[in-house]
Amino acid sequence: MLRIHFTLADVANTSVAGEPDADLELRYCLRVLFDGGPSPFTDWRRAVRERLPHALAHPGRTKGAGRPTAAERFREVAVDPHWEHVRARVAADRAGRTKALLDGGTGLLLRTLHPAVRWAAPVLELPGPERDVRLDGSGLLLQPSVFCWRRPELHDDRVLVYPATAEPVREPRDLGALIGRARAAMLSVLSTGGASTTELALRTGLSAATASQHATILRAAGAISTRRAGQSVLHSLTPLGERMLETR
Repeated sequence: MLRIHFTLADVANTSVAGEPDADLELRYCLRVLFDGGPSPFTDWRRAVRERLPHALAHPGRTKGAGRPTAAERFREVAVDPHWEHVRARVAADRAGRTKALLDGGTGLLLRTLHPAVRWAAPVLELPGPERDVRLDGSGLLLQPSVFCWRRPELHDDRVLVYPATAEPVREPRDLGALIGRARAAMLSVLSTGGASTTELALRTGLSAATASQHATILRAAGAISTRRAGQSVLHSLTPLGERMLETR
């Protein structure tokens, strides 16, 4: 059993990453590819195994840098085509973790991280080699991952990678026909809790500028409210926005 010991400073400095870690996702991609057991990635694994030999045999050229390495070609075939979905999954998971943090503090965040994790303050226990890790005030970075799907794993004693469980929000079709697909998707995102403009952009696949424009329209229509939270703005559904979703 791996035991991570928290101080009060560690609790205060623990956070959830807002973006996927490209290097870690690539590492887990390789593990999934060569894992012969059943997994949620059966179709992905089949497609990569079909495309990869051709990609490695005909690598083409990277502009101004000669031929790409095998690792670069693997990333292009296995990861890059799915990167926006990976980013959306991580953003959706982070929104759920943020809600847990606001509702019950770091304790609730850690308790609900994964079924294999046990939080008994001030120690977080998870499957792994028998050892104790002390954070010494630096806190823990919680890193959602799409391809790390079995159980959480600790990296460099400071980053806990765990399976991202939330799915990106799909826009409600009928409401989309009324107010537009993008704005309907934004309302659906906000139905799970408040979100910044950046988070709305990530979870709906919009640019930050476009998400800001749609938020302005929704706010003018009375469907959302906006308040400043530090250097960001936080959008929330109004009762009217909630009724719009209920009647879609």
